[in-house]
Amino acid sequence: MVAQELALHARANFGAMLNELTLVDQVATSLGHTWTALEKGEITLAHVKVLAKQTARCSPRVAKYVEEKLIPLALAKEWTPSELARAAAKAVITADPDGAAERAAAAKKHSDVVMYGEADDM
Repeated sequence: MVAQELALHARANFGAMLNELTLVDQVATSLGHTWTALEKGEITLAHVKVLAKQTARCSPRVAKYVEEKLIPLALAKEWTPSELARAAAKAVITADPDGAAERAAAAKKHSDVVMYGEADDM
């Protein structure tokens, strides 16, 4: 409901507005240091989005651990968003290997990619 109202008033797409609200909620609840770094101008919104994407399906505890480990490194080494994304993907698996296996199994279960061969099997 809120996303619909905001999208209407901002003349924005509902899906885009919903994504932005989801990002704000995730950052506010699990990635407080990231929010602070963004406010200080130490990182960009792109950095925030990649860290949020990599930790979106983690518990808040794991997300906070990954953030606390990586934000100082990202600042010290001046990582690009893609470098932060790669490090975050590895850190999530390291921090929660059982959860990573469960998330991978769930992703495979809900995957709907199907390939159909041509008449000549190509």
